[in-house]
Amino acid sequence: MAPPPPVPQAPVVAAPSPPPPQTPVAAPPPAPPRPAGPPALAKFVVRSGPQKGERLLVRVPIVNIGRADYNDLILTDESVSSQHAKLTRREGIWILTDLGSTNGTLVDGERVEEDVPLAPGCFVRFGDIQLVFEPTDDDAGVNAPKATRAMQAVKLPMPPSAPAAPPPPPAAPAVPPPAPEKKKGWFPFVIAAFLLNASAVLDALAPHLR
Repeated sequence: MAPPPPVPQAPVVAAPSPPPPQTPVAAPPPAPPRPAGPPALAKFVVRSGPQKGERLLVRVPIVNIGRADYNDLILTDESVSSQHAKLTRREGIWILTDLGSTNGTLVDGERVEEDVPLAPGCFVRFGDIQLVFEPTDDDAGVNAPKATRAMQAVKLPMPPSAPAAPPPPPAAPAVPPPAPEKKKGWFPFVIAAFLLNASAVLDALAPHLR
């Protein structure tokens, strides 16, 4: 019998070489922190409406308040006018001015008809939205009026008064009028005339009396 054919052997496959070591890539540096905006000078805490609980920060001394997007402080409630009011800081005092809004502006329950100073903690109402005003700048607590519940007006410095006129010089003592001259009576003239007549009569009778 013929011997069986040899069994073919599988080719030897070389093991793959390990990949070359990779150089570790350094992590990108963290992004620098964004510069913080200017510090808040004051803030409004919303107490009613769809934005209840929000804090609206005031960062500039002149702030437009209203419903439109171009305002500095935006109140989205329909009762707020597009241009409702303006907040201005004057010599350390925050002044609120209504801009002819439809539903009006109130401070501590009093309607704003002209410029009104705001005290810390006062209640401000734009339309149906009520807020609490809280200044955070250093001068506001010193220069602001103590309360606006009595609608205290800003006391502007009074102009210097004109110097008082000097007192008039003392009047000279009154000189008493001269005493009227005493009029001589008519009696001495009568006596003199009588004596003259008597002397004339005697002179005429003297030749006859001798």
